[in-house]
Amino acid sequence: MLLKKVTIHKYKSFLTEQSYTVEDHITRIVGKNESGKTALLEALAKSNYFEDNVDFQFDKDLDYPRSELIKAKSKNPAVLTCEYELSDEDVESVEDEYGEGIISKQTFSLTSYYDNTRTTTGVAANFNVFKNWLITSFDVGDQGKELLRDAASFSALEDVVSENETTPGMKEIQTELNKIKKGAGKWKNPLEGYIYLTYISPAVPKLWYFSDYFNLPCRINLNEFSAGKPTGSLSSEEFKIAKALFELSGLQLSDIQSETNFEAFKAQLEATSNSITDDMFEYWTTNQNLEIRFDIEHADNNARYLNIRIYNSKHRVTLPLKNRSKGFLWFFSFLVWFSKIQGNADNKYILLLDEPGLSLHASAQ
Repeated sequence: MLLKKVTIHKYKSFLTEQSYTVEDHITRIVGKNESGKTALLEALAKSNYFEDNVDFQFDKDLDYPRSELIKAKSKNPAVLTCEYELSDEDVESVEDEYGEGIISKQTFSLTSYYDNTRTTTGVAANFNVFKNWLITSFDVGDQGKELLRDAASFSALEDVVSENETTPGMKEIQTELNKIKKGAGKWKNPLEGYIYLTYISPAVPKLWYFSDYFNLPCRINLNEFSAGKPTGSLSSEEFKIAKALFELSGLQLSDIQSETNFEAFKAQLEATSNSITDDMFEYWTTNQNLEIRFDIEHADNNARYLNIRIYNSKHRVTLPLKNRSKGFLWFFSFLVWFSKIQGNADNKYILLLDEPGLSLHASAQ
């Protein structure tokens, strides 16, 4: 499934509706400072963010244009509309179930609102193809076939089946119709609702966002981090990327706090250092003499810190991560954040990169 077009209605600096065509592989957004590039990416990310995150939910008080906020106070305005195109694979997954031609239109739109709800338009199923599938899939005899062909809608189909339940095959069709109606939720058209919720919605790409603010901190207060939310020295973005590092490594804070498990934890820490170093330098070719090292620091106030340092084997010296180049810090942080989705084959993703790698050398970009 491909995102083909984005229409942003009203969001932060966007006071009038604007539309953007999305290319199949890479789309570049170019504009002056403060022209709304970040706002556009943020709004798009919030429409279907890859994880449950309060920072990537719409908030009318914070996101709606301030000059018009009072007028919109009691309303639920639309934020943006995304137009998607089904791939041949998406269509085939439905046709394998209900027959060739069941999808009569390969594009549909999702509109997101400030209360974080969405509406879907444009999903179209061919009802005649569905009826033919029922006729060929269930042995209802000649009379049953005629009755099914005469039904002009899903509700009419239900009536036919209910009124002729003694006809062979009708009970099986009733079971199928009940399954579709139950799976359609609140959709007015049960067939289209069932197809969308069962086959199309799970295939809608998730949005993954990364910017310069997602820099991995070089020193993490583990006591503060164990609170499970940004506190003290960590910003919201730094907390998220630090959390991603722990998820990537499989490290458990309980092991850090427990002296009995500390040696095992140290071994896991070193294994994580080696693994991330190997991943990092598969792509980072500017300086191959570097190693990523993690170290636990015990402070006087019983606090423990995770220090991220970079060892230079050529000069035999370690430095805090923050003392490396901005390009190195950006790419290392990107690699950690990207790991959250890298191994997930169940979803498709659209990567939203805000000012991507501007601190990298041109060859590294």
